[in-house]
Amino acid sequence: PKKETVAIYERLFSDGVMVAKKDPRPNVTHPQVTGVRNLHVVKALISLKSRGFVREQFAWRHYYWFLTNEGIEFLRKYLHLPTECVPATLSSLQPRLEKLSNGNNLETDDSLGCVLSDALPASNSSGV
Repeated sequence: PKKETVAIYERLFSDGVMVAKKDPRPNVTHPQVTGVRNLHVVKALISLKSRGFVREQFAWRHYYWFLTNEGIEFLRKYLHLPTECVPATLSSLQPRLEKLSNGNNLETDDSLGCVLSDALPASNSSGV
């Protein structure tokens, strides 16, 4: 379902990583994505993996997915986010990279580029 896919993608983009237990039971909900079944999270992320948007690691009955640069670009387009928005795994790097490119001192400012909840468009009743 589209609402669940959007919720999964929003959580993946905001964190930059996703974890899911290998549990094929259809009634088990995912602990991080509220109201979404774990099976839907696993299948959505496996789909992203097949397109090269996430890197997968599997250990001890748990999947671990990490966004790739191509995945970040795909999710920005899918969720209609500005280029200033970055996942949490890269958010501490963004101000430093900008300061290095400007030649400024790294210790002057700790502001982050974008908060995902502020950048997301307001969801409408039609399911986005």
